[in-house]
Amino acid sequence: MRSAAGFRFRPPRRRPAGKDFIPGDDNAAVVANRLLSGSGNRPEDNKRQDIDRLLDILGRDNLLTYPTAAGPADICLPRLRTLVETKRIGLADDPLKPQMRQGRETPLAQLERYVRVEIG
Repeated sequence: MRSAAGFRFRPPRRRPAGKDFIPGDDNAAVVANRLLSGSGNRPEDNKRQDIDRLLDILGRDNLLTYPTAAGPADICLPRLRTLVETKRIGLADDPLKPQMRQGRETPLAQLERYVRVEIG
């Protein structure tokens, strides 16, 4: 499947035959608990990867770091026509609180910018 910009979405990762995985790594409950109980010091990218892994376990097609003309969205779920913007704990609590490193843009405004560009 390709996006309007021509980017190819990757299907969910499947467990390769003969490959060893970390015990519990493919368990949705383990990944969800790690995601929800993480400390506030955990980087945003780790949260993104946990969400990506959970989507893979649940069999959802997704694209990690989806490029838009307004900048990269963290995750795209093409079949659901959904963009996800992740924030670390503390920044995610208030979508209207300006971010220091984003030119004082709020998380909500950031996501709205991506959506406006995508829907034209």
